[in-house]
Parts: sequence; C-alpha cells; structure tokens
Amino acid sequence: MKVFTGGEITEYVQDKNVFYIRPYNPFKSIKLLGDLQKLIAPALGGLADLFAPNSTDEGNKPSDLNSILDKKIDSKVFQAMIMQISGVVNGNELEIMVRRILDKDYVSVSIDGNDPVKLDENIVNAVFTDDVMAIFPLVFEVLKVNYKGFSRLSRIRFGENVG
Repeated sequence: MKVFTGGEITEYVQDKNVFYIRPYNPFKSIKLLGDLQKLIAPALGGLADLFAPNSTDEGNKPSDLNSILDKKIDSKVFQAMIMQISGVVNGNELEIMVRRILDKDYVSVSIDGNDPVKLDENIVNAVFTDDVMAIFPLVFEVLKVNYKGFSRLSRIRFGENVG
C-alpha cells in the first residue's frame, strides 16, 4: 500500500528566489479546488476566448491543449484575468484564497541562495512587499503543480476512462 509522502517537489525560480512547491494532500486539494472554482469560475468563464489556440501556439489544436494551466500566458492575458476576477472577487476573498494556495506546509523558498524556509506571512512580506503583483505568478505555479491533470475532470461526467 502506498503512503502519502508529500509528492515530488517542483522548483520555481522567480527573480533571485527559488520556490519549492510540493503537491497538496488529496483531500486538501479537492476542498481547495471546490472553493476555488466557486470563487473564480464566473470570472474565468468570460476569458475562454483568450485561451483558444492561435497562430502563436505553434500549430496546437484545442485537443492538444491539456488545460489552461499548461498554456503560457502573456502579460496582457494575465492582466485581463486579474481584471475579470476583480469584478467578482473582493479583497477579503482574494486574500483568503491566496493564503490557502500559498500554504507554508507546501511552499518554501530560498531567498538569494540561502537555505529554504517555509513561506509564512513574514517571508511573504519580505519577498513581495516591493512588488505585490509578483505573488500572482507564484500562485499560478502552485495551482499548476496541484492541478496539472485538471482537464481530466471534464471527462468524468461523460463516463470516459480518466486513468
């Protein structure tokens, strides 16, 4: 029988910092996904066209794209996402969700080559005070690590094998 050991750690480099992200345990992941979709799905629904393949996708067809988390998102699309989300999510909800996503038990950081430390509130303040918007690419990366198989969810309701 397999025992949950924390999953494979993914390194994410941002500026001079290296973030270490490990997957959430399955129950935390499911609970967060449910809350996250309820909070931002209405905002993201209006952005579907932004994720459609185009000539810059190097010939990808929609069936080739596993999920929006796998796509590279340019700054204009990212700004549009933030603007769309801001119309339905207030500051308290956004703060709570970002805190839950950046759970210190699952995300740590090495600042300027120092030993990694848990990403607690003091470390978040130290890393992001001068550039608060830089927190969102990290949030996106944590979501990618945890929901990389996200597109498989849509096949469940049609009875397809998702294994």
